[in-house]
Amino acid sequence: MSNNQNPFFSFFNSLNEKNPFAANVNSDAYIEAWQSNTKAFTDISKSMLDNAHDLSTSQVKSVQKNAEELAKFFKEMADTTIKPEDKIARQADFVKTSVESTLKDSKELAEKAVKHGTATGEAINKGATAVFSELSKNNPVNTKKEKQAA
Repeated sequence: MSNNQNPFFSFFNSLNEKNPFAANVNSDAYIEAWQSNTKAFTDISKSMLDNAHDLSTSQVKSVQKNAEELAKFFKEMADTTIKPEDKIARQADFVKTSVESTLKDSKELAEKAVKHGTATGEAINKGATAVFSELSKNNPVNTKKEKQAA
């Protein structure tokens, strides 16, 4: 041994000698589980952020389209050459098309939200399943049962 011992590491090395459970700890399995959890968390976060971006982009496009239609409508209503009866008919038509457009856009957004929610749920399920599979595979109780069965 050298005289340049790190007291931090020597503290943890002494834990193995004092703690009977530390000898049975498989640090490689814990590191692997940590890496698996990190990958699952990253995949879930990416899915959530990508889906939120897609939904918000769709909402912005819908709002822009509605604002353009509204500006066009106000220009038509400000036109003094159009008869009042024609303006009333145009207002009714505008309300009808606006409601239809809003319902169509809302339905599309809802379908996207369900699709994205399902994709994120699948990512969560995949990550959780991988972690629990790994934990049960490395569980000392399960390895004892496998040895007894053999």
